[in-house]
Amino acid sequence: MRRHSLVLFCFAILTIAGTIAAEAQTKKINKAKHDSVVCHNRHWQFSWRGGYNLLTMHPDALRMAKMRGGAYMGFGVDHYWKWFGVGADVDYVVGTPKFSETVDGRLKHGIYGNNWIMDDPFFNRLFFGIGPDFRLPSSCCPKMILEFNTRAGITVVNGGALSVRAYNNPALEIPMYSINSYEQTVFALKGQLRFTYYVTEMLGLSLGGYYLHNFGVRHTDNITTDLKNYLSLSEVGTRSVDKFVGSAGVFGGITLRICSKEKVLRQPEPTPVVAVPQEPKKEEPKPAPQEAPKNTEYKTLVKVTTDGGKTPISNATVSVRNKTTGATQQFITNDKGEYSMELKSNEEFDITVDTKGYLPSETKVVAQKSDDAAFNDHLDLNFDLKRIKIKESIVLENLLYDLGKATIRQEGYTVLERVVTFMNDNPEVKIEISSHTDSRSSDAFNKKLSQLRANNVKQYLIDKGIDESRIKAIGYGESKLLNKCKDGVKCTEEEHQVNRRTEMHIIQ
Repeated sequence: MRRHSLVLFCFAILTIAGTIAAEAQTKKINKAKHDSVVCHNRHWQFSWRGGYNLLTMHPDALRMAKMRGGAYMGFGVDHYWKWFGVGADVDYVVGTPKFSETVDGRLKHGIYGNNWIMDDPFFNRLFFGIGPDFRLPSSCCPKMILEFNTRAGITVVNGGALSVRAYNNPALEIPMYSINSYEQTVFALKGQLRFTYYVTEMLGLSLGGYYLHNFGVRHTDNITTDLKNYLSLSEVGTRSVDKFVGSAGVFGGITLRICSKEKVLRQPEPTPVVAVPQEPKKEEPKPAPQEAPKNTEYKTLVKVTTDGGKTPISNATVSVRNKTTGATQQFITNDKGEYSMELKSNEEFDITVDTKGYLPSETKVVAQKSDDAAFNDHLDLNFDLKRIKIKESIVLENLLYDLGKATIRQEGYTVLERVVTFMNDNPEVKIEISSHTDSRSSDAFNKKLSQLRANNVKQYLIDKGIDESRIKAIGYGESKLLNKCKDGVKCTEEEHQVNRRTEMHIIQ
């Protein structure tokens, strides 16, 4: 038992050390301030567990003994792809054979006095197995996981030799009953249910239960003539039978998880320009100060429509941000889809429109100077929103990528902010983000590239607070071109750019 325990302990120490090193490397990779991390929804999992074997079953195998429970230890390695995985387990189960307290309701004491000698041997099972895993939920590295693990393998069964003797004279022991030692290797199946709560992304606490079924274990016991005569048994002598041994128990433990992630570089901030000192110039006479132009209010009429300007949208939210002061206000359109407001000249405003069921508008910048000859005291701003329909795809304009790269261009983040607003306005909606490439490069490369692009968009939305379960990311590669530019057809860069697109598809 000590040898097996030492092996499992070494497994656990090596796993913990390797996981700590992996966590340190992950933190080092993600240290860059402007990097984001994309989770690929697959992970390694190492678990160490200990518990108690509550039940050992061997129907009709031993005539005068029963198996009692004992300690349980285990170590496992699993690798998951979404909801499915493959794993391997090493388990060590201890039990103890005990001579039956009664036979046909009669107590065993009384024969040759009340003096009995019984060994207390361990009955050990060391299991090695591999097999498929299944888990819920299937999201990427969730906080809690419920797993069902199945294993097929072998069990090394040993120990368990029992000897029962009676005596009325300390110098004379009379054999009564015995069990031969188990020294076998048999086929075995195991099922395990485990719940894990992750205290951190890598470290989890587990609770669960298991059942280990060992096939064709040979049981050999011997009933002596003395015991047969005393208890009036019908059987005597040695008997060997091949029966299964089942072990069921509960456990707790720790689980160490390493999630597969990828660092995605975002556009770097512009490098600050360092001023080069110059020789001082001779001061020139300063011009006389001019009086700053006075602010003048002008009327701005915002009109919100859909279907190409044919249908007004009432109750739409008009957001106005004063870029000069930083103040933000929101207004609601009337039954005609309109709202009239007063804006100040010599100040700059960002105006956007959004409402439930429609893709938010692009931002329009409004700024007029009071001393400008083109100053207009009445402006009309028209916003035509795109209606969102289930099973309809919308191309996210200006969400572009460079050739052969998955990094989103800087101007694409403005488009994604509109998607974030739409998802927040419509909390019941679920979407599919589909990415497409042009026909250049191989099919396999384009498929992988488009999937990475879709994953980057999904990760950006998650980072903005959108629930991961509401977003599905699929890369279609070059399988859905919008024009003639397939393999072997000469096209311009602009024609290829049409196919390098990302779409939002409403699936619910």
